Amino acid sequence: MKRLAGFLFFLIPLILCTIFARPLYEERIEKDLTQKVRSILLEQGLDPSELRIENHHLIEIGEQESGDFDRAELLRELDTVAGLYVGERVLSHRVLKPPYFSLVERADQSVLLKGVVRDESEREFLGELVARPAKEGEAERVVENMLEVSSEVSRIVAKEKLSDFTPDFLAATEKGSLVWSPSEFEIGGLLDDAAQEEAVLAKVAEASPDISPVNELLVQPYQAVDFGFERNHENIVVTGLLPDAATRDRLLRLVQRESRGVYLQNKTTLAIRPLPAWWSESPETLLPALLSTTKGMAKVHYFPDRFIAEATFDERSDYDVVKAEIEKFPKEIQRASNLKVVKKVGGPSYTPRNNPLKAEALISRLKDKAVYFASSSAWIKEREKKKIKESARLILNSKNVTQGLTVGGYADLRGNAAYNRRLSLKRAEAVRDQLIKEGVPAERLSVKHFGEDTSKTAKKNLWKSRRVEISLTLPTKETER
Repeated sequence: MKRLAGFLFFLIPLILCTIFARPLYEERIEKDLTQKVRSILLEQGLDPSELRIENHHLIEIGEQESGDFDRAELLRELDTVAGLYVGERVLSHRVLKPPYFSLVERADQSVLLKGVVRDESEREFLGELVARPAKEGEAERVVENMLEVSSEVSRIVAKEKLSDFTPDFLAATEKGSLVWSPSEFEIGGLLDDAAQEEAVLAKVAEASPDISPVNELLVQPYQAVDFGFERNHENIVVTGLLPDAATRDRLLRLVQRESRGVYLQNKTTLAIRPLPAWWSESPETLLPALLSTTKGMAKVHYFPDRFIAEATFDERSDYDVVKAEIEKFPKEIQRASNLKVVKKVGGPSYTPRNNPLKAEALISRLKDKAVYFASSSAWIKEREKKKIKESARLILNSKNVTQGLTVGGYADLRGNAAYNRRLSLKRAEAVRDQLIKEGVPAERLSVKHFGEDTSKTAKKNLWKSRRVEISLTLPTKETER
């Protein structure tokens, strides 16, 4: 009995020790295993937050980004610390898309930033990088940050190299553009000279030595812009190197509006990298004043350092208006203006032929000489000029009809009524001017514009409404021979 009691006294503590010590031992093993695996993961630059160990077995290390580690090497290292405790599916990973971003510098030097990055911190990093001025004391660039954030892309691994390159690149180029991904590097923009291009390409090689960049850089020095026109009896030729399409369209509309139907020929080109123009606002006031008050030959040209103009005015007051506009130019601008005032004179003398027409016959004959125009045009075609020449001969051959003549312009019903009124006036003025050239005294001619022809004209006959008619003014008056 004493033997049995002694055996139990020894056995019971052993059983109790086994029951309570085993969990502590297992916990110590699991803790030691966790610490070792965690250290390996951190050394590899991996995330240990999803590490899972159960019953001394390493079940998984969590989902890791593809490409961030060598799978075989990692398994070998884990085997040295976990041995048989490494589970079969310890590694699970997904294939992630590479990040990318693009930037474009606008004309106002703000930057548009697009692309896809891993998280908000990378989005902020790129936004601050692009906004950073290249030199101390300069203002930050305005950035429109349209980068998207997605967990489906991997992280940017070249942050330090991009930090060294991007601000300097934007400072060196005008209208700079950049596209970057782990396998792509594309650059573009305007540079002053070849030396600048070499410097930029050297920095690209430092920032991304393993990628051959796509080079869209353009060496283009700044360009001085100019603008001018020359008008004769047939057309207006507009020339110059203009800063942009909007300026070109504005100036062409300005000349067209005052061209009185003369054919406009555009020979302008656009600058790639324009300098500011001292004359940018001047044409808005000077050209309408000059074009609307002069006839015949005229010439105007704004150069970077000078201005030239040639025109003849009928009235001193019109000359003074244009001259005052020229006086507003900067003092350093040279001016070569050949502007003259010539008093109005009658047309050339004409000896009437025999058998002069009476008023009724003249009215009828002139009615048949209506001058027709193309749609939206006040330019007189050559065949219509022949009609005007014949009308002038009829008028001058009827010296016993002494009353004035009305030159009346019309337009068809299409388009804006106010525009059509202006167009009908330009047509009438163009015919009047041509009559004067043919010898009809200017004092006998008065211009009227009737705008849209309200007679019921079929669509196929709208051309009949686009006309100018020459008629006698008010009741007929005849002198006896």
